[in-house]
Amino acid sequence: MDWLEGETLEQRLARGKLAPAGAAHLAACVLEALAAGVPIIATRCSAAMDALLDHGALGRLVPCGDMQAFAGAIADAGALTQQAAASLAQARRFTLEEAAPAYLATFATVALRNGASEKIRPSQLRRLVRRIVTPSDPSRRA
Repeated sequence: MDWLEGETLEQRLARGKLAPAGAAHLAACVLEALAAGVPIIATRCSAAMDALLDHGALGRLVPCGDMQAFAGAIADAGALTQQAAASLAQARRFTLEEAAPAYLATFATVALRNGASEKIRPSQLRRLVRRIVTPSDPSRRA
């Protein structure tokens, strides 16, 4: 975030946020806006935007590359409202605490498909996760 110069974070977030459509950090920007409960205008630059914004229920989605639609949405931004509770609930779905069990369940499903026994002990799952996320070449480890 930019330097706040005389305003609080809440005041800055209340004004909104613009990020380029192709930005790699766009999903993080949308999650920050959801958590802050501010109105959101985003381009439908990926299926992730539809999912993050509950197919337009939590923010205004405009077609990617449609500058007229984007400009129109910005011009109408004053009329936008945000469902603060629903926005915060959506943002919380993407915290580590919420997402980790889903990832582990996916890893377990993949392990079962690859011949693991039906009862996977936590230690087995931890080893599987380490094998997946840790490069086998020691020179590539951070």
